Amino acid sequence: MKFRSLRTQFNRGFGFTVSLVFLVFWGLGLSAVYFGSQYWVGQQLTADARALLTQTQWSENQPIEVDISSQRVNFSEPGSGHYFVLYAQGQQHIDSPSLDGYVLPLPERTSADVDLFIAEGPNQKPVLVSFGSVEFNDRWLDLAVAKDYTLETAMLKQFYVFYSALIGLLWLITLGLSRYFLGHQLGHLPNSKQLGLQSLQADIFGKRWPSEWMPLADHLHQALIQLRARMVLNDQKPNAYQIHWPRDLRRHIDAYQASHPDLQIKLNYTPEDATFLIAQTDMDLLLKNLLNNAVNWSESQVMVSVAHLDDRLCLRFEDDGEGMAADRLEQIQQRSQARQPGEEPGGLQQVEQMVYAYQGHLVFGHSESLGGLLVELYFDRPKLELG
Repeated sequence: MKFRSLRTQFNRGFGFTVSLVFLVFWGLGLSAVYFGSQYWVGQQLTADARALLTQTQWSENQPIEVDISSQRVNFSEPGSGHYFVLYAQGQQHIDSPSLDGYVLPLPERTSADVDLFIAEGPNQKPVLVSFGSVEFNDRWLDLAVAKDYTLETAMLKQFYVFYSALIGLLWLITLGLSRYFLGHQLGHLPNSKQLGLQSLQADIFGKRWPSEWMPLADHLHQALIQLRARMVLNDQKPNAYQIHWPRDLRRHIDAYQASHPDLQIKLNYTPEDATFLIAQTDMDLLLKNLLNNAVNWSESQVMVSVAHLDDRLCLRFEDDGEGMAADRLEQIQQRSQARQPGEEPGGLQQVEQMVYAYQGHLVFGHSESLGGLLVELYFDRPKLELG
């Protein structure tokens, strides 16, 4: 993985998050305005309904009579935009003169739980209807009060367009400014350097944080490796850490072979599955670091071998490079025998930390077949209790 692709993935993820936040606020804003307008008109309709009931007369064996002369709104003239319908027991009903014979669609008594809805009024205009049942003179009366909702609908449409444009503009400004400032913060990362022996954590910590924090970051990284290793070693599930050769090695080798077509990378193995206790992510990082080291120092050949030695598994990495100086090789080998990671940053220290955390053994030497550096990893094959 390249640092450029890391920045690209971060920008995409950040852009998706910002877009999702603005989309949620956009939906919440539209919903609040829509239901808020309905609530405001509904409150007006409720007040009109109470006023109608105070001016309604309905007695035994008498039709319903409503005095609309003193009402706040105009229920008398056709097309006034204000309408009402009264339904009483015995199918008696009265419509406001403003309906001018138009039958306002209303729900049945059995579905009277619908108290506020939009219907089609006279002249095919939308009306907001407040509907409910009230007890009147010891009898039940259904009352529906409606108001022309055309003006509110037009205003809502204009608001939706304006609000959507405003949210879109703020989204573009926020996304642009955020990427601009974050681009400056991540600008120190190189564009083409691959993640090999120099770890991503060390590069970021080394350039973005004070140098005094480096020991703390290194101790934290070591502690995480130790904790993960203890969890794996204590778990000892035989199926959780089954490593298949050459599939797991081949996918890493193919990636390096594609980026180095002039380099010959050989893989020697025996067709046998190897079970040993190490997390797959840690195993992948070990293979990447050691492969990267061999490829970088080789002239034309790299050889990777997997050997089964009784109760131990051996991974061997060889290259045809210049190798390592004798004194340096002896120094590293002595440190390896003491199972103490070195002080140098990057992948080599990370490899040592992981191998020792998983109770493995690391050997450095001279490759007799290729003439360069030889790195061997040994892991005990655990005695797992199946079942």
